[in-house]
Amino acid sequence: GESQFFVDALMLTDITGKGIGYIATRDVKKGEVLLREASFCFSDAQGIEFVDMAAQHNSRADSPLYEEVMSLSVADGRERSMMEVLQSNAIHCSRENKYMALFPKTSRFNHSCCPNAFVDGTHMQATVRALQDIASGEEVSISYIPLNTSRADRQKLLWQR
Repeated sequence: GESQFFVDALMLTDITGKGIGYIATRDVKKGEVLLREASFCFSDAQGIEFVDMAAQHNSRADSPLYEEVMSLSVADGRERSMMEVLQSNAIHCSRENKYMALFPKTSRFNHSCCPNAFVDGTHMQATVRALQDIASGEEVSISYIPLNTSRADRQKLLWQR
């Protein structure tokens, strides 16, 4: 399904030097749910996950979320295509690491190596929670890669995105 749940604490806006991202519209407490979202498409991460996800994506061209998905960011210098959107925005699911999934609204969070929010997810649903208190007006960011990864490996993984 395309169900989603937004807390009134987020606003999508231009973030200087980063493009579009979320800021807190009010003070947020540590542990608070910021967003709950159903996946748009998913696959088990076996090397052909983007082909599998692209097939699901194409089958949903009439979905109201299709245009939103196609408007998501791609890596600098890369041509916008469905495969690039998936490669730049699909995430490994924290509770089912063998899966990758695309969550369009969750994809709008910018990356930080010191994030103030965390994506907890299965292949069906992502939940974004505050890792710490977040002040009104502050950018809300997540880490695109596991924080327990070494600095060199994090940089390599981020470069591939």
